[in-house]
Amino acid sequence: MNQASLLHKAALSFGERPAVTASLNSLYNYHQLSNRAARLDGTMANELGLNKGDRVAIMMKNAPAFFEALFGAWHAGLNAVPINAKLHQKEAAYILENSGARVCFITEDLKAVITPLADEISGLEAVLPTSDTNHDALLAGPAVPMADCAPEDIAWLFYTSGTTGRPKGAMLSQRNLMAMVMNYFSDMDTITEQENG
Repeated sequence: MNQASLLHKAALSFGERPAVTASLNSLYNYHQLSNRAARLDGTMANELGLNKGDRVAIMMKNAPAFFEALFGAWHAGLNAVPINAKLHQKEAAYILENSGARVCFITEDLKAVITPLADEISGLEAVLPTSDTNHDALLAGPAVPMADCAPEDIAWLFYTSGTTGRPKGAMLSQRNLMAMVMNYFSDMDTITEQENG
């Protein structure tokens, strides 16, 4: 059970349909997004040395690269740690250290604030901006097979707001997220053929 299988199945079923858009421009179809996630997985494993179960932080403002970072992490069997891009540097630093994140994907606007933390936080090996040429290099390698995950494996480490104290990390398993996705589509929002087009 792997959350990235949802993207993989979408790529197989309707790969040419738009998956990621910016304004009115289609950036990637489902096939392309799935392929980008699989290539990013290969780089995280082979070049960054990440292993199944490692934590990968994602701190971005609204950006298309969020999806490839998230699905790339899941494709590799890694734990995604989303961080609110509006947090203060000290708050982000606490989550990065507490989560044990080895790398952090960021948008360019957060570079000056978050990049210095790589030298201050034990275990944080790299801060990776998603809008520079180095990010393109992360996607240059070959796609690799999706990691096989058990239902109880952690997929998402989500931190609370910390309004009454330090933020706490809620560990959501592959099974938790899959149940939420299935319940959403059965109870809340049915996808029609027109929306798939």
